[in-house]
Amino acid sequence: MHLEEDKSQGEYLIQRYDANSVTVNDTIHRHSLIIGLNCLVPDWQPQNLNKLTEVDLQPIFDLKPQVVILGTGNHFALPPKEIINAFHSRHIGFEFMDTRAACRTFVVLSAEGRNVVAALIINPSKL
Repeated sequence: MHLEEDKSQGEYLIQRYDANSVTVNDTIHRHSLIIGLNCLVPDWQPQNLNKLTEVDLQPIFDLKPQVVILGTGNHFALPPKEIINAFHSRHIGFEFMDTRAACRTFVVLSAEGRNVVAALIINPSKL
């Protein structure tokens, strides 16, 4: 899906997404990534939600977001309980949804100027 209007308050903008990639600032990413208003962590390690660990979350926690959106791939999937607990124990708002919905939600929240981070798993074939 191509997104048209840019009301983002940040440096990084999701412009397009599909089942195999996310385009940020005219660069196509085919590997999981973390995006915030003013940060981009390309080539984020996790390619499989079931193997996601708290160690993988540290780059997200370092950004000190108010809200984190986890894109679980092409399909909605429930993250492991220890991942959910890691966010709750740090009092960070946390939502999980398929990656396409996560992209749309990130765009809306970033347009509002919210301190939001999206962690997007882009290789859903390995879920």
